Amino acid sequence: MGSVRKPNRYVMLVGVDLYCNDGSRKDENGRPVSINWLHGCVNDVNALRGFFQDQFDLTRLTVLTSTATEPRHPYAKPAESLDALPTFDNIKQEFDAICNLACQGDYFYFHYSGHGALLPRIQASPGGRLFDPSLLPVDYGCGKRAIRGWQLNSWLSQLNRKEVQVVVALDSCYSGGSWRGGRHVRTQDLTTVVNLPIDEETAETVPFESDSRFSRLEETWSINPKGLTLMAACDTDEKAAEITMNGKRHGAFTSGLLKYLEEGIQDKRPRIYRTIRDQLACRVKGQTPRVYGQDRLLFFGKTEPFSTSPLVVRIESGPFDRNTVIVPAGRAHGVHRHSEFALLVPGLETAFSIEEVDDFEARAIVPSQVLR
Repeated sequence: MGSVRKPNRYVMLVGVDLYCNDGSRKDENGRPVSINWLHGCVNDVNALRGFFQDQFDLTRLTVLTSTATEPRHPYAKPAESLDALPTFDNIKQEFDAICNLACQGDYFYFHYSGHGALLPRIQASPGGRLFDPSLLPVDYGCGKRAIRGWQLNSWLSQLNRKEVQVVVALDSCYSGGSWRGGRHVRTQDLTTVVNLPIDEETAETVPFESDSRFSRLEETWSINPKGLTLMAACDTDEKAAEITMNGKRHGAFTSGLLKYLEEGIQDKRPRIYRTIRDQLACRVKGQTPRVYGQDRLLFFGKTEPFSTSPLVVRIESGPFDRNTVIVPAGRAHGVHRHSEFALLVPGLETAFSIEEVDDFEARAIVPSQVLR
């Protein structure tokens, strides 16, 4: 009997603080457009690198960063060598390499910390939209390509078809569907930037069917959640902010994510994506992290933990022959709206769906005849 193959784990971490600008990008009035620098993205990546190296046996770890230099000036260059920079070409090349190496049952984690923006559509963009939600590589301000949401989707879909378990974390504005401006916010208004010929080149147009019920996701990244998990830093109308911790700037989302995962090492409790989302929603002020796709799995794993201990619920009678079931578990336990619970009643196989959730309690409306 042959031995079971140990799955490989691939991790790609991208952090962009310094954005290169050379005047190549212009707005509709011909004025040069510069991409503002950020301060905490490289710190995000360095912290995540240490976590993954300590906690997982990694097959391949790729780190692409653009570190800000001093003194600041409009045409500053990052400290890293060209092959270590988060350019479009380097990111795409790494996606291709991992796709060639990864096999069924392997794991892939992609984390992006940097600017997100709405960019005017190009010819290859999906119909029904004027703008593409996009991630900005370090050299976008030098006339190079952005990673448009539907392009990221086509790269991920190749891994999805190989049955690789994919986790994506986007700490940028427009990660959950929108952008807004502001200081120390990971977004930039580029809706009036004029596309260049290079933006139209080698644009993948891979159709990707989805059975997702998450309309916001369909409107932005068009990622099929089956076979992958997407963690977004904020909702459609919120900012992805940076905060200062111990004198260093970090993304609020990434900082909260890492802290919660590190706490899990100490308390030995499983960290699933649902509880990650709910915990971050309480910890990260001013933005609402979202999780799409397979949200019941352990972080960077495939198991779906569950409790064999039944919960004792409370039932309150209500009008119109309907009762309220009070479940002693809430957001802190990973319960959210539409979570399903099975009734352990002899001879009765039925389930009910949660309609209201507090931190430590949830409620569902169940017809009286179900409980008879």
